[in-house]
Amino acid sequence: MKTISSLLITALITPLLAVQDIDAYFSMPMEDLLNLTIISSTGTPSSLSDAPSIATVITAKQIERSSARTLDEVLAMVPGLHVNYTGAYQRGGYDIRGISATTFNSQILTLINGTSIDKLETGSPFQRFTFPASAIQRVEVIRGPGSAVYGADAFAGVVNIITKDAYYLSTHSQAGVRYGTYNQSEVFGNYGEIYENGINLGLNLSYISSDGDNRRVVHNDVQTTFDTLFGTNASLAPSTLHSQFDVFNLNMNLSFEKFSMNLWSYLQQDNGTGAGAANALDNKGDITGNYFIVDLNHNSYSSSTLEWNNKLTLSYLEEISTLHLFPSGATLPIGDDGNFFTPGGGLVTFTEGAIGIPTIEEHKIALESTLNISTFDNHQIRLSTGVISTDLIARESLNFGPSVLNGTEGSVDGSLTDVSDTPFTFIPNVNRTILFLSAQDEYKLSSTWNITAGLRYDHYSDFGNTINPRVGLVWHNSKAFTTKLLYGRAFRAPSAGELYFKNNPGILGNKELSPETINTVELGTTYSPNTHVKSSINFYWYEADNLIINTPDSTGARIAKNIGAQHGAGIELESIYKINHDILISADYAYRWTKNETTKTSVKNVPIHIAHAMFDWAFFKYFYLNSEIFIVADTPRELGDAREKVKDYQVVNSSFGYKISQHFETSISARNLFDVKYYHPSDANPVGDYPIEGFNIFATLKYRF
Repeated sequence: MKTISSLLITALITPLLAVQDIDAYFSMPMEDLLNLTIISSTGTPSSLSDAPSIATVITAKQIERSSARTLDEVLAMVPGLHVNYTGAYQRGGYDIRGISATTFNSQILTLINGTSIDKLETGSPFQRFTFPASAIQRVEVIRGPGSAVYGADAFAGVVNIITKDAYYLSTHSQAGVRYGTYNQSEVFGNYGEIYENGINLGLNLSYISSDGDNRRVVHNDVQTTFDTLFGTNASLAPSTLHSQFDVFNLNMNLSFEKFSMNLWSYLQQDNGTGAGAANALDNKGDITGNYFIVDLNHNSYSSSTLEWNNKLTLSYLEEISTLHLFPSGATLPIGDDGNFFTPGGGLVTFTEGAIGIPTIEEHKIALESTLNISTFDNHQIRLSTGVISTDLIARESLNFGPSVLNGTEGSVDGSLTDVSDTPFTFIPNVNRTILFLSAQDEYKLSSTWNITAGLRYDHYSDFGNTINPRVGLVWHNSKAFTTKLLYGRAFRAPSAGELYFKNNPGILGNKELSPETINTVELGTTYSPNTHVKSSINFYWYEADNLIINTPDSTGARIAKNIGAQHGAGIELESIYKINHDILISADYAYRWTKNETTKTSVKNVPIHIAHAMFDWAFFKYFYLNSEIFIVADTPRELGDAREKVKDYQVVNSSFGYKISQHFETSISARNLFDVKYYHPSDANPVGDYPIEGFNIFATLKYRF
């Protein structure tokens, strides 16, 4: 109770922040700080106060003043959103309002400049996706369903990463370097120009890497248990969780008259496999990937009452995972089909480890045409239609599995068999084509009432149709009050993996799956009595059905099935207080009640209490101090899990900056300032919970053009 009380007090007396330049930020009117424009809510620009959704916008300046280096660290600032490094790969999972049912975090739609970057294979971005914060102009986060605008995967919410464009960079171009603990480093540059001939160019480059915290020790893994069962000594535990990464990121936007282009190139190499793909530590494996997206946009017609936009997206993705599922010397039962723990066969010793190199290649082409009409009195109508076609091509080499082993070999070495273009790969080649049509009307009922209604129809080539509506009512009660009442229905299409995974030691697909569905009701009120204070309180309730859960069958194989149902409700508090010209404080608190309808207990691994507070102080004109605290409490285990309670934690980050001159600025930042030992929960009993980064410090030097 003491923890809960402190969370409530913190949230009610402090605030949420959107940082600007040191000299200009604190003199900005409160309405400019908080009524930021958001696009992700309706597909058209609107202020946060008018948007028919519960949303958060985090700006580049807020990010620069904080200690955030990556997208995950930025999103940790969003009320009601918890970044949870669970799963064997230690991927950052975005848990919005306690909806976090699947292994791959596919309930959240992730966009870059309005284009989905989720894979067909999993419905989520890259494994170990590490997007540099230095390229971000703003992040828009919708808490709540978004299928009426975006279709599949906008189930629990939407994260839209908007990169720094030509207009922003024409006055904010910079270059910088960063270096710190764990050999973490970054070199970045942002440049923008508005040319007299009408061409506008924005360019973001970043190379970011880290060796990872070698103090994140895993004491027991799955192989520890197998060693006990089979009399071996193969486990690498205790040893470091492998969290290194190496990423190059390029974003370019180019526009001329009615044409514009966005290019994104993301290259990662030698990324660590966390606790191992099979929860057995892997000090040899890595994840390498390449992602290229080109968006071509054409404004075919534009006037004061009519706008017609067309968008063509071409994307290419390749992800290569070199996985030592089990280490050298592991002895495991191999069935007569060549897989682990299946019937028949016998014990096989893997002298160089059980190795698999699955590769996914995806090609996508999408065409969308959108018509915005405002010719009718008080109406803003948005009509959109399009087609999305994605091809998935799988390749694989391995030293186990069907056509490779039959369980009688006794021992095998590290020689690999290429099973690409055969029936023995982990997933067949897949094509998914989606046709969609959406309609939305933003209607101004009066000077104080706005209503938004939308409907989207999607036809999937591999499982059928779905229709999803939403309605939002916004009431500007007075100059100080705004109230929102919202309803939305959303769906999540089964990923290709959930449908078609095969010959897989971890998860098998199920072609009979149906989409997940969710119905959500939200009520939010914002109160700003003067130019110094603004607070909001949001209530929500949802009911999610047909959740896809990986469930053991009679042979022990985990098969994807529509057997999950989850109810949730909660409250989100946010406040910002401008004490004077130099000081802003902010805080948010979320209480998240969840119920697993199968077990009648709280949903596993989902914290009930989340709080975040920030203090921002500019002093002596050239200095700033930014400090924040994150508090997470009461994270339930799965029913029947006898491990001790997941530990609550409080983590403090801080940054101190100095504006050396008109062009140079430097800062020193520390994350986990007090070196708190804390963990995120794992599903695997033998593994134990995953240790998170301890104290780390880094310095940044920037040159502004």
